[in-house]
Amino acid sequence: MLSLYVGITILLLGLYAYLIIYILDKWEAYPDYGDFNSIDSSLGVTILIPARNEAANIKACLDSILVSAADIDNALEILVLDDHSEDETYAIARSISDTRIKVIRLSDKIENRNINAYKKMALAIGHQEARMDYILQLDADVTVTQPYLSTILSALTNLKPDFIAGPVCLEGGTALQHFQVLDMMGMMAVTAAGIDSNNWYMANGANMLYKKDLVSFADSHTASGDDVITIQTLAAEGSKIIYLKNLDATVFTDALADIKGFYHQRLRWATKNKYQSSISMKVMMAIPFINCLVILVHPFIAIWSGVTAWILLALHVMGKVMIDYIYLKSLATFFRKEEAMGSFGYASIVYILYIAIVGVASLVVKNYMWKGRKVT
Repeated sequence: MLSLYVGITILLLGLYAYLIIYILDKWEAYPDYGDFNSIDSSLGVTILIPARNEAANIKACLDSILVSAADIDNALEILVLDDHSEDETYAIARSISDTRIKVIRLSDKIENRNINAYKKMALAIGHQEARMDYILQLDADVTVTQPYLSTILSALTNLKPDFIAGPVCLEGGTALQHFQVLDMMGMMAVTAAGIDSNNWYMANGANMLYKKDLVSFADSHTASGDDVITIQTLAAEGSKIIYLKNLDATVFTDALADIKGFYHQRLRWATKNKYQSSISMKVMMAIPFINCLVILVHPFIAIWSGVTAWILLALHVMGKVMIDYIYLKSLATFFRKEEAMGSFGYASIVYILYIAIVGVASLVVKNYMWKGRKVT
C-alpha cells in the first residue's frame, strides 16, 4: 500500500507538470494578433452589456468604450441591458449623451420574474434588438483601452473568425486580489491552449465577439454558461474560433475585495464545468483538482505511514509551486502584472485550498447567491 501511495503521488505530480508545460508551450507559441493595419469599415458591431446593480461601474465602462470608438469609422451601437437593477444603473447609463447608446430595461420586456437565467434573458433580448451583423459581449464592470475596438475590428477584418474569445485581466492591490489576478491569467492561457489545440473550448462572457446569425440564447433555465455553451456550440458546428491574444484586445476589471463574494463568483464559474463535453477538458480540470485533494490528504495519511507522507507532502508542494511559478511568471510578463507575483507565495498555498473547496462545492452545492439573487 505504501508503494502504491508513493506511486500515485509521483504520477499526479508528473501529470500536473506535463499539463502546465503543455499549456504554457501552447500559450507562448500562440500568435499575438496585433500587426494588422486594415479595418473593413463596412463591418458593424452591436455591443451588448448586461448590467445588474452596476451603478459604481457602468459610467466608466461606457466612457472607455466611447473613447475607443473614436478610433473607428464602423457602425456601432451599444445596448445596455438593465437587469432589474436596484440602484442607479439605469439612470446613470441613460444620462450619457450619445446616440449610439440605448438602455433597455428587462422589466419593460418580460412579465415572468420566475426565471433562473436572467443574464441569458437579457442577452436574448439584446440579440433581438441588435441591428449589426456582429455582437460584442462585455460585462458592465469592465473598461477597455483606447485601441480596443480597432484591435477587435482589425482581427475581424483580417482573420474573418466567427467567434473571438478575448482576454480578461483582473486588477487590484490586496493579497486576495493578487491571487485572483494570477488565477485569471492562468485561465486565459488554458483558454488559448484549448482553442489552439481544438481539444476544448472556453470563453469569458466579459469579452467575446460572435456573428449574430450563428448564436441564440433560448435557454432560460440554466443560470450560467452562456459563454461556454456558445463557444462549444459554434465549435461543434465547425465555426472559425480564435483567441485574440493581444493586450490591446483585453478588458480590465477589479478583482473582488472580499472572500464571500469571491467564493460565490468562483462557485458560479465552476458550475459551467458541467457543460464541458470534451473528455480532454474534463481530464484537464481533474488533474489540478485531484492534485490539490491529495496534497490535503497527505497529513492524514501521515498518521499511519509516518515520515513518508510528510516527505511526499513536501515534495508534492514544492514541485507544484515551482511549476506554477514558471507558468505564472510568463503570463504576468505578458499581461504586465508582475506586481501580482509578489503575492505568489501566499497565492500558491491558497490555490490548493481554493481548488479543493470550490471543486467539491461545485459538485454538491445546488444553490448559491449572486447579485442578490438565489441561483439554482
